[in-house]
Amino acid sequence: MLKDFKTFLKQYGLQNKVIGYKDIREVIETQGFKIIEFSHDFNNDYVEELLKSTGLHEASKTGKGFTYIGGENKIVFLLSNCSTSDKAYILYHEEGHIYNEHLFTSGAIHNTDVQKEKVANDFASDILKHNNFIKRKRTFITSGTSIASLGLVISCLYFLLNTTSNHNQTPPTETANSPIVTEEITETTTAESSTTTETSELIEATTNKTTVYITITGKKYHRSDCSAIKNSGTMEIELSEAIKLYEPCKLCRPE
Repeated sequence: MLKDFKTFLKQYGLQNKVIGYKDIREVIETQGFKIIEFSHDFNNDYVEELLKSTGLHEASKTGKGFTYIGGENKIVFLLSNCSTSDKAYILYHEEGHIYNEHLFTSGAIHNTDVQKEKVANDFASDILKHNNFIKRKRTFITSGTSIASLGLVISCLYFLLNTTSNHNQTPPTETANSPIVTEEITETTTAESSTTTETSELIEATTNKTTVYITITGKKYHRSDCSAIKNSGTMEIELSEAIKLYEPCKLCRPE
């Protein structure tokens, strides 16, 4: 039976985390598995004997990861000479098998049926989407804070400029210097008008961005009032970014 991905996140406290190599390794070890790294080219005597005794010696010459359960032994074999991100993805896939209980009796999860491989691949894909969701959420929060801070700075500068302008203004008198005073006031007013215009343009640029909505495990983006995401946790994302990663919902047809 296919288990819910959100339940997995909640069970291991990963709802708000980017799940990296160390995180998925810790989950698998918590489930009682020992992670053994192997190489396609050369292995020490201990690893070589394990691969032979589990029937995975030939498969280890080309494969990247296997899960084995036999008696008291619960082992995940992981290819050693690859990048950390590749190791993480291999473990995502193997955890897909483990979490969905694809092996109930002794033996190795290797060359299982197509449906089980698809489930494991989908599980790994869900983790990648979750990680992307959390990263974008953090970026969104950081961007919002930056914009708010920028707005505060602009407001303070405008206030200081306005205060300085008021202090420097000299009441006009009927003297030869009057035109000079008038010119200073005109220049100050122009500067203030320019600052106000720039602030308005910044606010307009920020608010005019088209926003759509996505869910952690979904593959489509939606309008805010779409019934398909009515009872789901959602996150705002710019349309320009959503188009690159997701498909439009056929129900609400977001622009």
